[in-house]
Amino acid sequence: MQSLKILFETAMRVNQQLPGHEQYLAHLPGMDYQETTAAETLAEHADKVMEYAMRLSLVHELDAVVNRLIWGATERFTRGKEVAALLKEAFVGTIAFHDFGKINPHFQIDKMGNPLFRGKFPPLIQPRHGHSALGAYLYLCHFSEKVLQQAQLGEVEKTWLLAALIVLADSIIEHHSPRLGAPDQRLAKSVLTQEWTSWETFRQQYNIAISRLLPHLSVQLKLIYKQIRCENNFPLFALSRLNFSLLTSADNLATSDYMKQGTVEDYGLIDATLRERMLRNIRHTASYNKLAFQRAGDPTWQPPDTSERGPQNLNLLRGQMAIEVIREIRQIQQRSPEQRLFYLEAPTGGGKTNLSMLAAGELIRLCPEINKIFYVFPFTTLITQTHRSVAQTFGLSEHEIGLLHSKAGFRGREQSQADGTYGADWKNDLHLQFAHFPICLLTHIRFFDLLKSQRKSAIYPVHRLVDSMVIIDELQSYPPQQWDKILYFIDQYSKYFNMRFILMSATLPRIDKLNISRQRPPTFFDLLPDARRFFQNDNFRKRVHFRFELLEESAPTNTKKTIDLPELANCLLDRSREYAIQHCGRVFTMVEFIFKKSAADFRIEIEKADQAGFFDHVFVLSGTILEPRRREVINFLKRQVESKQKVLLITTQVVEAGVDIDMDIGFKNISLIDSDEQLAGRINRNVRKKTCDVYLFKVNEPGILYRRDLRFQIARNEISISEHRRILEEKDFTALYDQVLSAINKENALQEIDNFRTQYLPAISRLDFREIDQQFKLIDTDNLSVFVPTLLPVTIEGQHEHREEILFDEAELNFLAAAGAYQPSSQHVDGKAVWALYRQLLQAERTMEFFEKRISKKILQGILAKFTFSLFNSPDLIASLQPFCHESSLDTYLCLRDDFTEIYDYETGLLESKLQSADSRIF
Repeated sequence: MQSLKILFETAMRVNQQLPGHEQYLAHLPGMDYQETTAAETLAEHADKVMEYAMRLSLVHELDAVVNRLIWGATERFTRGKEVAALLKEAFVGTIAFHDFGKINPHFQIDKMGNPLFRGKFPPLIQPRHGHSALGAYLYLCHFSEKVLQQAQLGEVEKTWLLAALIVLADSIIEHHSPRLGAPDQRLAKSVLTQEWTSWETFRQQYNIAISRLLPHLSVQLKLIYKQIRCENNFPLFALSRLNFSLLTSADNLATSDYMKQGTVEDYGLIDATLRERMLRNIRHTASYNKLAFQRAGDPTWQPPDTSERGPQNLNLLRGQMAIEVIREIRQIQQRSPEQRLFYLEAPTGGGKTNLSMLAAGELIRLCPEINKIFYVFPFTTLITQTHRSVAQTFGLSEHEIGLLHSKAGFRGREQSQADGTYGADWKNDLHLQFAHFPICLLTHIRFFDLLKSQRKSAIYPVHRLVDSMVIIDELQSYPPQQWDKILYFIDQYSKYFNMRFILMSATLPRIDKLNISRQRPPTFFDLLPDARRFFQNDNFRKRVHFRFELLEESAPTNTKKTIDLPELANCLLDRSREYAIQHCGRVFTMVEFIFKKSAADFRIEIEKADQAGFFDHVFVLSGTILEPRRREVINFLKRQVESKQKVLLITTQVVEAGVDIDMDIGFKNISLIDSDEQLAGRINRNVRKKTCDVYLFKVNEPGILYRRDLRFQIARNEISISEHRRILEEKDFTALYDQVLSAINKENALQEIDNFRTQYLPAISRLDFREIDQQFKLIDTDNLSVFVPTLLPVTIEGQHEHREEILFDEAELNFLAAAGAYQPSSQHVDGKAVWALYRQLLQAERTMEFFEKRISKKILQGILAKFTFSLFNSPDLIASLQPFCHESSLDTYLCLRDDFTEIYDYETGLLESKLQSADSRIF
């Protein structure tokens, strides 16, 4: 096959095919450039798009990936080489042809105001100024005739190629649409179902040969399209998404280039200079990592005795794990340089984030083709926490790390001007849109959308997956019903896109045990092959003691008794007093509930039980607590870790995985067994105390929330209380996960029900982008955001004494001040002014310039997030909350009234006792 570079250079061009091409326009200049910039001609735009597409292909080395995908799609054909060569040319052809349809005179008149097109023209296209369908028609004319001319190809091969052309033509038809569609949508929108015979004049204008196959295609469209199906259609699925990504990215970059008169040349890659800096920093910045690299290269080094419990031995164990990870990476790359899938299982408190960075450092050293890193987390709070560690460990500046989540707001790589014209912010907007950062931190939802979503915004950065490394943290946080899909996509993308994946957790399900195809299952290598040795060390295994007396009935039975809140409050107080007596009056106690209402009710019960005021501080953290308050509480707990205070933290499941706090006693409503272990990771985290207990109890019925989770079903039906205890004490989560994986395999083996093999693989087979997306949801709930118009501080007290943490950065404050929503001297930001600004922005959208509107929305999105919490979008719950909200609430937000104190408290969250909805107990 010819290279993409050659195909781009030799592809059909407007200025070569279209007589009088100078008179056709593609874009008008932006508001700031109307007096100095001429309209962009169609030929100029088409050339610039091809230039950007070729540049993206070269810097991301897409040639090898496109070749692999095309070979994967065509290898079954006798004349596979010829089919592959034509398919690759057609791949590039979508980008060349995407705007050919702008010769439509109504586009020139309605959109361009082109004075060269006067008089009346029949409206031949719907909408009459449309151009995408016409471009797809010209593309199909040209390439279907090319297929017919391939005399050496058989009918099966030609028919398949025609079907593949219909798929690729979708990129042209939908390049201004928000998403790719399902087969029925694809065929309904196909130009072949429209009155394309009246478009012959446009074909003639481009001097494109008449297609003898189009009439046949129109009549046999559905029959021909069915030929696209095959058992493993991932190569064509990924090729079409990569094509859409490349086309829309190049088109967007080229359009921005013209509209803003500036070229985007930096695509945020790990080049040789940055690689060297990252490796130098990870080896020398932290003393413990420097020591780990020295010992990893010393064959005489032997691990010391770490059997005795204590913080010093805990750090020695972390160092041992670091050494083993470094050595294992080196050995794997020496034995199996093509290995791309890795597990990293390490105990809670073992420093997994640091271990993953050591692994990443070694991989980018040993595999110089890796030029991007994606860190994937289940929660935005973990992104914020890990961001600092990644920056410090690798020696990265702010513009070299992309935080890609809804609460991140607008953070740029380019230095903006302060002249009110948004300066370089249009480039920052593009960098965020296309993930132009060497290292990106993003949520699991955002990442897996990259792999499977039908939405254009998610597909934009697909070309950046090539030659990347992906570190997925807390794998167990994904629902087991999706593990087979996770494994499938990880396996396929790693092979075709040359991606490395590291899956890590303290409770790691071995998803490679799933049977996802008839082929041999993918092979994962362990970066800590002897992880059990560390799990069984007393510094991890006996860091906490799990207590089951609040769960067990007096007689031996597998049923779990329910405790009421007053009894639980008295028990918690008793245990906390006992601990404080033994530890110089200090105790940090944590109690976790499944539901917010139970947490709120328990706060009332603890106030009744604690009449003497035993606790100095009682904090509440739940899903309705605003992020600034959450950070205030976490910072306090970390800042006062050595104090002699008595602290109670009442929480729902928002401080489990990864949150770096160190409590003394834990109480937890049972839910999932691996969730129990995650909470235990917040107790005696650094092994500074000899005896710390975690008490499991049952106030809320976990089945209300987890009834569909296989882990809960198996724990309820197959695992006794004694086995539950054993799994936690011995850290033997394989005993749980093997049963879950076996249940998934059994279900997928059934032919008569909807499952991965009978429903999901067929959706991929027929390239049903809608179903592929909709059937793979990591969170299958619809949420609504609630805005609290409160006063928030600009800064709060940080994790260390006398150090402030910034809540609103300089760019956000400048934005608010410029809009009159903030006084620069003020120590607070007023939520009422922010909400008024948001409404004002929405009303002004029609008069705003495109980039100004996008950038303003993104900056404001990050600000709004600080005042916002989420609720289940239950009609009853929303109706119950409505009386406390502004009439000015919008579709995506409810805004509480200015006098919100009747329904909301900054320190305790939403006062659900004021709500009438039955759903209020479970949000």
